[in-house]
Amino acid sequence: MLGLRLPLLGVAGLMLTMGSSAFADIPPITTFYLTVPENGSSCTTNCAPADTVLVSVDLLTNGVGTSTATITFTGETVAAIPYMMYSVEFNVDGTFGISSDTITQAGGSPVTTLSPGGLSANSPDQSGSFSIGDTVHDATSVEFTLDDGTWTTSAGVLAATTGYSTTYYSQGFDAAAQVITSNGGTKMLTLGFEGTTTGSSTVPEPTSILLFGSIALFVAGGLRRKFGR
Repeated sequence: MLGLRLPLLGVAGLMLTMGSSAFADIPPITTFYLTVPENGSSCTTNCAPADTVLVSVDLLTNGVGTSTATITFTGETVAAIPYMMYSVEFNVDGTFGISSDTITQAGGSPVTTLSPGGLSANSPDQSGSFSIGDTVHDATSVEFTLDDGTWTTSAGVLAATTGYSTTYYSQGFDAAAQVITSNGGTKMLTLGFEGTTTGSSTVPEPTSILLFGSIALFVAGGLRRKFGR
């Protein structure tokens, strides 16, 4: 049995050594829905239903002053009704830059519309002040690329707003959107925070996959030598 234990102990050591690094190369993608209607529970007319907009935060690179992330808003279809976005807002943690914002409008192709003065802070419906507000008209998806940040995880890119009205809301929000169901239709504000995270994914790098393959071959070789005698 000693001949078999040595390869297995070697595998265990390798697994412990690589453990977190194999799956920490690409950070998880944080996703959450905008679920809170305008003015909280007091909204009775022109209120957007929950889950009309999905927000995705993907950290592409991390490092002090060099972190890059994408923030994506995607309009969802709820009860067979497709929802689009008239405007979007989100609140970023810390300092950052914006290298692009790409808008996909209903029936159209993605268009980059970034202009240095076109993106600004916004505070819709006493929800606190968001870092970025952008009018996107009939957008089915909107993606922002942020750079020059200091984020280390996707969950750390956005932060809840402050200065919100406690009369209507019990906490601040990471993101918001005005949603519509038709061109020129009624604009319905819906808000969200990362507390409603719906899922994440961690993908190993090719080097990690190669390392796993090497370990498998190592075990197979040890077993063949042991039982081939």
